[in-house]
Amino acid sequence: TTLFRSAYLNSCFVDFCKLAKVVPCRYCLCMISNRGSKMSGGSANPGSAQDALQKENEDRLEALRSRVSNIKDITVAINQEVRDQNRMLDGMSTDFGSLQGLMGGTLNKVQNMISKGAGNHMVVMALFILGCFVVVYFWTLSR
Repeated sequence: TTLFRSAYLNSCFVDFCKLAKVVPCRYCLCMISNRGSKMSGGSANPGSAQDALQKENEDRLEALRSRVSNIKDITVAINQEVRDQNRMLDGMSTDFGSLQGLMGGTLNKVQNMISKGAGNHMVVMALFILGCFVVVYFWTLSR
């Protein structure tokens, strides 16, 4: 009856794992098979199960080390990329600051010119530029 009970418990465990959509680990399967052989009067070798578990742990530890090493390499690369982009943004900030100063000075000169009565010159210059664009437009259409 103990052999029947062991087989029934093993099948219940496997059915539970299927129902829960999990795969039983090797340790659980070894324990079930060892318990079944002990209940049936056989002698299971606990050293071989422990050796198998130790080997599996070492394999998983090596895989984990490899993954951690890969993640470290990725984070170092991300860190370098962030530093490069920050350096580039700082340079752009300086460039935009100097451009803003240049545009502010030009705008001040235009406002001074308009306020001194040189507005007619601006209208003539705007019409000249518009005329140039019209001439170039019709010239490209005729080709």
